[in-house]
Amino acid sequence: MARRIPVLVQSERLEQSSRWRLVEMLYEQHRAMLEGSLAQALLEGICAHITGSAVYLVLIGITAVVTSGRYALTLQFRRRAAGLQGARAGSPEGWAWRFVIGNCVTSAVFCLNTIYTCFAFRDASLKLLVILVQGAWLAGSTQRNAPSPAAVLAQTALISTDTVIGAAFGGSPILYWLIPFVLAHAASARGGVAFFGDLHLSTLLNEQRLRAANVLLTQQSATDGLTGIGNRRAFDTVLAKEVRRASRNADSLALIMIDVDYFKAYNDRYGHSAGDDCLRRVAAFIEGAVRRPPDFAARFGGEEFCVLLPSTQLDGARNVAETIRAAINAARIPHASSPIGHVTVSLGVSCLIPPPGFNEADLVGMADLALYRAKETGRNTVCDAAPSGRDSLKANNPLP
Repeated sequence: MARRIPVLVQSERLEQSSRWRLVEMLYEQHRAMLEGSLAQALLEGICAHITGSAVYLVLIGITAVVTSGRYALTLQFRRRAAGLQGARAGSPEGWAWRFVIGNCVTSAVFCLNTIYTCFAFRDASLKLLVILVQGAWLAGSTQRNAPSPAAVLAQTALISTDTVIGAAFGGSPILYWLIPFVLAHAASARGGVAFFGDLHLSTLLNEQRLRAANVLLTQQSATDGLTGIGNRRAFDTVLAKEVRRASRNADSLALIMIDVDYFKAYNDRYGHSAGDDCLRRVAAFIEGAVRRPPDFAARFGGEEFCVLLPSTQLDGARNVAETIRAAINAARIPHASSPIGHVTVSLGVSCLIPPPGFNEADLVGMADLALYRAKETGRNTVCDAAPSGRDSLKANNPLP
């Protein structure tokens, strides 16, 4: 069974975005398409002037209609690609097939011109002019259409066939010498498709690897190397963005500051390796309590963590904080140097609707003040701060 010619260069490693990029390469040549159509219309005009045949005028009209249709298709693709009519509809292969059909229709117009010229007139120079212009157009389009093997091979088959027929039976011996060259070009078309296709494929795969490396680098630069959650740099960026959003939308924004109780004593007793493991476990409990996509957990520094909760009221933030406190308390991670006997955390909560020009550092300061109060009242506690920055003195101290 013959192998099916793909409409796009194929590779199992090509991502969907890269396949769309191949289609964009096809539709980006609208300028070359217009120039080729203009050259075709000019050639038909010259033939009409030399021969006086009205058939060429009809061919000019057909060329204009086909060119307009292909250009309209290009504009439609570009509008969809830019999102001006919603999400880009269809598949890359579907849009590639539309291009192939338009390309074949254009090639058919060239074929009509060649066949009519070769069989209707005796002037060998006119026939030679038409065939040479058509061959130049075909040769120039192979590289441009390489993202679509089906487009190149279908176009080559159409134009080569009619050129050979016209040269062989057009009654002009001088044209016989063109037949070997046309056949050689047709035979080399598949090789040209493979060469330029591999070139495009290599470029796209390199772009994919570069994008993946950039994503990994971005993730690494925003991730705390010890705990795997966000780092201070990422927290500062997200906090500034969320403060602007909340201020613009008059929406509430809550922040929880979390500190591991007696952590220095833990390190002194169990060693820094055990301390690192303890911080990783605490981070896992914090991350487990942050369930909504916009919520953001990060390591603030040392044994201190933070959780940013957009569109969250004070009661909701206190519930999240209490969930974190209870989970770590229930884990009973041994801590012989703590009066409680196991690892616990203290938490401070701040919440407000940021006014215009609000400084995000003030939200952190409010949560820090509440955290300080939680430590003052016995640790393993959740306290919150009033929007004014004064502690509301609401505290919960469920010591075991």
